[in-house]
Amino acid sequence: MKSTSARKSLWILAAGHFALDSYNGYLAPLLPLLIAKHGMSVAVAASLASVLSVSSSGLQPLFGYLADRHRWRVFVWLSPFVTGFFISLLGVAPNYAALATFLFLSGLGTAAFHPLAAASAHAVAGDRKGHGMSIFVTGGNVGHSLGPVIILPVVMLIGLERSWVMMLPAFVVSVLLYFWAPDPKREAKIATTGNLADLKARWLPLTLLWLLVTLRAVVIAGFSNFMPILLRSHGTALFLAGSSITIFQLTGSVGSFLGGALSDRIGRLQTLLLSFSLPVPLFLGFLAVQSDLRLILIALAGFGIFLSIPANLVEAQNLFPRNLSTVSSLMIGLAWGTAGLLLTPLGVLADRFGITAMLTGLALSTLLGVLLTAGLWASLKRITVAAEPVSRAEEAVPVP
Repeated sequence: MKSTSARKSLWILAAGHFALDSYNGYLAPLLPLLIAKHGMSVAVAASLASVLSVSSSGLQPLFGYLADRHRWRVFVWLSPFVTGFFISLLGVAPNYAALATFLFLSGLGTAAFHPLAAASAHAVAGDRKGHGMSIFVTGGNVGHSLGPVIILPVVMLIGLERSWVMMLPAFVVSVLLYFWAPDPKREAKIATTGNLADLKARWLPLTLLWLLVTLRAVVIAGFSNFMPILLRSHGTALFLAGSSITIFQLTGSVGSFLGGALSDRIGRLQTLLLSFSLPVPLFLGFLAVQSDLRLILIALAGFGIFLSIPANLVEAQNLFPRNLSTVSSLMIGLAWGTAGLLLTPLGVLADRFGITAMLTGLALSTLLGVLLTAGLWASLKRITVAAEPVSRAEEAVPVP
């Protein structure tokens, strides 16, 4: 990072990311309560997660395109309120249609925030792209992981029907971001010259990077959404079952934070290989063990699977430095939206074969990441892409 101002901007963006994604962590721990209240099957409940993912992730490319063209600051400061307001209404929703509507509207705030905020974080990170992006990414991961332990005590204390009180912190966060969030038109920079290989050749590695992100997102979303249901079916207390998400994602946040610096040191492709091979035996151990050891195993699995998130994002941004918001939306948004859509068929498989069998298949699928990384390495060898395509002089060029 190049200056105190740049570091401040990066940490402010990470703080906003933390606040917004904490609301996105509410749905999974509330699913057992919503299933009981509305009499839904696991598959129907999983479709709610799909609705949220379609809105919050699937629509990000649209907002990414708008962000690259206009860099509207409102995308950053208003988004936490939009997300928090609507997701806090889940407890008062009278039926499935209302639940789906609130989740879709909540997701619009998330979709608007991520592309522009991620592009700004890349721009202010200076020469240490991996480390800088890990700070931004970790802010969201920590927020998402703490979402369950924020909302569960509230609904256990005052009831699910009063979950609307949680929209108040969202209002406060948006007010603070209005005054303190950096101006994307001033902070975000793009390259205007530099070593740009044939752009057509870059689409293959970008596609492989997207497949890696999608695979990781499916695994993370699958375990995050179905773990509480699995543990509750084994007689685990509601709070502990919901807290399993926090354990999984909080240690994952540590992994994503350390993974950025690790990728700067050993290389991004090496970090990807480690991230997709390490968690497999840990996931399988979690599903096989019937003791408190399973929480340690899922914590270690979270550390491993989250490890390469910053490396994945920076590698993609470096391929298309003139379209940072759009590329970020593909990596953060479209990939996670695709994963969200797959939650519904995963729920169908869980209803038919059992949650344990479905999650076992999901854990084994992580090994596909090793093959995809090998293909990525081969595709990158065919093109000439500088490790940091944006030079220091180019980073000083403001967005017109």
